Amino acid sequence: LSSLGIKDINLIYLAGYKKLSSKKEAVGASLCYFSLGDIPAYDDSGIPMGYIISPQEYSFDMSYSRYLADNFVMGMTGRFIYSNLTGGTQDNYHAGKAVAADISGTYFKNFKGAMPALLTLGFNFSNIGSKISYSEDNKDFIPANMKLGAGYSMQIDQYNKFGVYVDLNKLLVPTPPLYDDWNKNKIVAGKDDDVSVPQGIFQSFY
Repeated sequence: LSSLGIKDINLIYLAGYKKLSSKKEAVGASLCYFSLGDIPAYDDSGIPMGYIISPQEYSFDMSYSRYLADNFVMGMTGRFIYSNLTGGTQDNYHAGKAVAADISGTYFKNFKGAMPALLTLGFNFSNIGSKISYSEDNKDFIPANMKLGAGYSMQIDQYNKFGVYVDLNKLLVPTPPLYDDWNKNKIVAGKDDDVSVPQGIFQSFY
């Protein structure tokens, strides 16, 4: 974005890990920080409101992974999310806070032969956690996601490898329903999305 003359937007990502003594487990941590810089505030009619907002947000992760078998490894991550969209300039809005967790696993199997091959299967359930709120009235789902993947690669020769991979994603939040044009409290299609996080995950498959 610096080539567009935008100098005050920042995205910082720091990550690190350490293998433990057994060599079959590891711990890790990461920090992601995003700042949109200074933005002049306008009302719904496009009239300047005379003050500047500075949206910024970050997340902090702690992770642990371990081999549960020779060909299978699992990992878990805990996450704290802080999202301040108004920069504290509006009294009726506050910074959003949430906690979430990821759980993932990978299975892999090597095949020997004239062309050695590798089969991998994996899953990842991410951002499974609390809702986030920027005001006293509304609480929103954070983007929980389910990812399933598989891959098969073959070593053709010393320098070349050929692989086929598939990746499937499903958002684990309920779809907002459609309301009647005359009665905003009457649902005409879909289901009420004002539900708990576990119910919202199951309802996302409806």
